[in-house]
Amino acid sequence: MKDAELLNLLQRGDMCVPSATKLARALGLPVTTVHSKLKALQEKGLIKGYQAIIDNKKVDKGMIVFNVVKIHYPSAWPERKGLEDKWKLFAKIPEVQGVYTCSGDWDYLLKVVVKDQDEYYRVSTEKILPVGDIERSESKVVYKSFKDSAKVLVE
Repeated sequence: MKDAELLNLLQRGDMCVPSATKLARALGLPVTTVHSKLKALQEKGLIKGYQAIIDNKKVDKGMIVFNVVKIHYPSAWPERKGLEDKWKLFAKIPEVQGVYTCSGDWDYLLKVVVKDQDEYYRVSTEKILPVGDIERSESKVVYKSFKDSAKVLVE
């Protein structure tokens, strides 16, 4: 059995809470083998956890905004350790689903999921901007999502 096959099966929607029995049947292996392999993959840190993927619209959080942020270095550097501390502050904001450092003119890309533009305005002005030292910020509103996945193809 390859670890990749098991990891790909675990990312299927019906495998959220892994059933060693279901996985064993799909892989043609004994349940005990799959169970010990799951445990080993978790211990190695390859499997970080299990979670259900929620339909944003069905829980009234249908607006996705990607926000790019540029940090003002002269003010950020002496006060804190620079960019390294900023991501931790953005990550604490519940509406921010993803915090990424990026190349180019921007320092961070934030994925923000909210109900509507009023909620985004509140999150932006009351939670994101107060992080401080933001030189500029630009929002990219998602009109329609054609693919949004957390799956990683493991080979």
